[in-house]
Amino acid sequence: MQRHYRLFGERFRYPALPPPNRVGTAAEIFTDTGRFDEVMKRCLNGDKKGAFESRQNAVRAAERASHPRLASYQAKLTKPCS
Repeated sequence: MQRHYRLFGERFRYPALPPPNRVGTAAEIFTDTGRFDEVMKRCLNGDKKGAFESRQNAVRAAERASHPRLASYQAKLTKPCS
């Protein structure tokens, strides 16, 4: 991301930084990957209740942030280990 904005800035001859919301979205994607790993570990260990709770936490966080993938997170609540 930094490279993209650096090249953009060089092309148009002004310093360009990634918008904070883009950086936040990228961080959420990487964090979501960690959540997925956590849910899968719980599922593999037979902890379906823990997997469901992890998914619930993700949905709550997405609701608070009005996250664009909220519907996807909510859909995963019905079958957290599938």
